[in-house]
Amino acid sequence: MLPKSRVISIVLLGLGVALLVAGIVTPQFLHASARLPLDLTGATYTLTDEDGTALKRSEEGTEEYNGPVTYQMHVDVQDPSDAQNATVSIGESTFRGFGDDGAIENLVQAQIWNYSIDRITGEATSEADISYQLASPMTTSAVDGYWFKFPSDAAKTTYPAYDPTLRAARDAVFEEELEVDGRTVYRYHQEIEPVNVATLYAGAFNTTQLETEDGGTEAGYLFHSGTRELYVDQETGLLIGMDVDIHDYYADREGNADHDALVLNASSTDEDRAAMLAQAAEVPKESTARNVRLGLLIGGGILAVLGLVGTFWPRRKR
Repeated sequence: MLPKSRVISIVLLGLGVALLVAGIVTPQFLHASARLPLDLTGATYTLTDEDGTALKRSEEGTEEYNGPVTYQMHVDVQDPSDAQNATVSIGESTFRGFGDDGAIENLVQAQIWNYSIDRITGEATSEADISYQLASPMTTSAVDGYWFKFPSDAAKTTYPAYDPTLRAARDAVFEEELEVDGRTVYRYHQEIEPVNVATLYAGAFNTTQLETEDGGTEAGYLFHSGTRELYVDQETGLLIGMDVDIHDYYADREGNADHDALVLNASSTDEDRAAMLAQAAEVPKESTARNVRLGLLIGGGILAVLGLVGTFWPRRKR
């Protein structure tokens, strides 16, 4: 029968080896980098301009509307998703009014984007399928740069940030570091020079007819311009909120403005920002995974050494 001390040593050796194996395989279960959570909740961005401008479209034509204008973006994570990639659905809508009743007659535009992104970098890993709610057929588009998810461990640098109206990215330049509810948030500034959207892709509202001084008509084109302040949680890369100053208008081929299509100067609500900060705080920290793995490896190594010494150390015969 083995001595009690040797039995204990063998148990320590086995436990040490088990901890070492656990430390080696931990990265497959505890990810070192903060990732987009698959159970993302509260990812809504609501911005209301109480003195905005939008076009009211009907069978009789278009009519300019001045008053409250609300833009909302909501993000959901759907299947298929795995440890590296996630399928996201992003719903965009613009309403005349405060948007709280969601009345279809107040809808200016709405579309849903479905595509796959890398959960760490935020980069698109597929094209987006875009479906509209205003009698336009479904289409596809590449998603360049970052939209609601920037790279985890975001840097004080310039990132290409996606603009859904242009379906293209424009630079978002780091401006400042903020401390919000105990978390580090970076503010990036995006400048969008006026662009003729009709030259980028075909769309139902990218062109129109403008009246000329002689009573005739000429082709008009949708121009998109503005600025955005993007607030990004540094650790997770999640977009916490934004300030926008968007000016879309119809102009002739040379860019001479005729009438406004959308004027929106607004910020996301405090409630939405707080919800996104709370969501970011629930994402496992990078340091936590590293510390767990390091603890398993060190603890397992110590126990394994003690077990080896106790098991094979020569004993004096009685």
